[in-house]
Amino acid sequence: VGISNNINEAYAEQDPIAPASLPDQQRSYLFEGYKIYQLIDPNVSAFDYDDPNKARLVYQVDVRNKVSKIFNWVQVRDQSGGPNNGKLVYYPEEKVAGEDVGIRHTFSITGDNFAVGNDKRLVNHKKYYFSSLAYAYNNYAGFDPLARPEVGQPRPYLEGRRNIQIYTVIPRPIVDQVLQSSYGDGPVVTRLEGTGSGLGNFLDLSDET
Repeated sequence: VGISNNINEAYAEQDPIAPASLPDQQRSYLFEGYKIYQLIDPNVSAFDYDDPNKARLVYQVDVRNKVSKIFNWVQVRDQSGGPNNGKLVYYPEEKVAGEDVGIRHTFSITGDNFAVGNDKRLVNHKKYYFSSLAYAYNNYAGFDPLARPEVGQPRPYLEGRRNIQIYTVIPRPIVDQVLQSSYGDGPVVTRLEGTGSGLGNFLDLSDET
């Protein structure tokens, strides 16, 4: 088992291609969000999460920082037969479509993304497999695909591949107790002193507050 380099969501790592003249903060990839996937079985490799036959995105959450959609620039050889035929060209590949509403750590999942037919409900006592990938972001300068040599950040999106865990979930009906709450309920809190909400926890303020 590897050791996480994103403890307290504080991942930071310098991009080796960023200009050395920039401040460290601008040169560094910083934690940006999570992608949560349902997997077809527990043997799916982290490098297969882009294959919809093996993994399907269930949730995506990201830091609220005015960064939403993130694209990486992919270099390919032009096969169009036009004036650039045979030359290396770039095209933008969307890597994440963030909502930019903040990080969450709990999720309600009631459907099976691999179910065939119209009934997507989870089946009691059946095993389901889930995993999450963290990703980071750095865009020290907008990429110019026409400049020679190329200028800017061609890879703003950086996905984690270390220490990936797969979790087995088995839904079961609650038959021995009556719950007095629903998913998402939380305690009523009165602040006596201090500031903040603790690692980005969402607070629903009362009208009086």
